[in-house]
Amino acid sequence: QRRVHGRYYMEQSRMSGMPMKSLEPESDEEDQEMDEMISSLKSHLKECQKLGKYVEAQMAQNRIAELKEKKSSKRMNKLQSDSEKETKLLSDRYNKELEGLEKKWEEEIETFENEWQEKEKTLQGRHENELAQRRSEYDSKLPEKGHVSNDIVKLKSKEEALAKQGKFEDAHAVKMEILKKENEDNIKWQEERNLIVMKKLQAIINRQNNEREAFNISQRKLMTELERKRDVEIETHEKKYNNAKFNINNDNQKTIKIFEGKNKAKGIPVKAKKPGPIKKEGQRTCLLYTSDAADDTPCVDLGGRRIIKKKK
Repeated sequence: QRRVHGRYYMEQSRMSGMPMKSLEPESDEEDQEMDEMISSLKSHLKECQKLGKYVEAQMAQNRIAELKEKKSSKRMNKLQSDSEKETKLLSDRYNKELEGLEKKWEEEIETFENEWQEKEKTLQGRHENELAQRRSEYDSKLPEKGHVSNDIVKLKSKEEALAKQGKFEDAHAVKMEILKKENEDNIKWQEERNLIVMKKLQAIINRQNNEREAFNISQRKLMTELERKRDVEIETHEKKYNNAKFNINNDNQKTIKIFEGKNKAKGIPVKAKKPGPIKKEGQRTCLLYTSDAADDTPCVDLGGRRIIKKKK
């Protein structure tokens, strides 16, 4: 197995249970057929050379070169195809893991926001209970009614004097005036009472506002830190992917260059071709012989046709 640089790719390959195969293509049935055909052609070439059949020898030599070039191009296409598949596999794995990371962080942030709201509701409820309790305490310490004003005292004295004098209509009128005055004084006292209570509660309200603001600031800091960790993890994941992709492409390019160098040393041209139509299962390519004349080796050209010699 070829070791791919990049701890990330190797770890993921082990986790997925998929071995990291060598980029060097394995021989398939068609490669074996071509090797056998090249071997047969070499034997044929030697035989033609011995018999002085140089035209056939040249044709065999050309066919050998053609088959070697075809085999080399096929293997080059396989190298490039495997390289693309390997890169795509890594890319698909990265995208899948990135999707999982984003989903995980989305759930974590959503959970944090829900907890934030619950804590805020709890804090608000505690503040409301505290204010209600303190208001009740302050209310209980203040009288329901204020002091009787001097005007009311004088009117009551006047009411009593008129009643003693038998001036009941005038006494009733004074009494109505007293009730009106008492109601006005009571309303005024309630307003003053509320102001006294609110003045005492204001310090508590200010403290609660500061506490609530400090709580929100701390929660926003935690949210910012959570988002920063998310961004760092996603960025780290992306860097690992880019490094693994770079190393894979680099290794694949080295393998391809080595393969090209070997072929160049052997004088075999390499041309990467676009893949042709996919053959159906069961189909095989005939590389040389195409007729029953195949059993007459010395008298068969490279197209499988019988060579008919003219009689002199």
